[in-house]
Amino acid sequence: MADYTVVPGNVLASASASKASGTAGVNITAGQTLAMDNSGLMVLYDANGASPINVMKGIALHGALVNQPIAFVTQDNLFAPGFSMVAVGDCVIGSQTPGGLCPDADKASGWYVTEVGRAIDLTHIKMRIIAVGAVR
Repeated sequence: MADYTVVPGNVLASASASKASGTAGVNITAGQTLAMDNSGLMVLYDANGASPINVMKGIALHGALVNQPIAFVTQDNLFAPGFSMVAVGDCVIGSQTPGGLCPDADKASGWYVTEVGRAIDLTHIKMRIIAVGAVR
């Protein structure tokens, strides 16, 4: 399976979500996974990238151009990531595609695996960022 296809307009945090903000270091679209670069700017997370871009900080809640403010969710018990999962319980992880998300079954050798959450229904995840570590 390929990365999930995010519909940016369907990315929604619940009222109880934990959020943070920063400054975009690249162009960002709602639903993309974020990391913080060495200069403190928010960039796209990459599961097979070098540190610090393989350390996920959250998921963008809206779009932003370089040097604009960006808000992102860090934890949420009822997060709508903007795509549909196949089944309840599916594990969603950060992808090797910068800013992407994919099913856990797609992980490959050399990825720094970060679990993002588990499907609680087909359009929502219980989001908790858990850095699992390198695979194989």
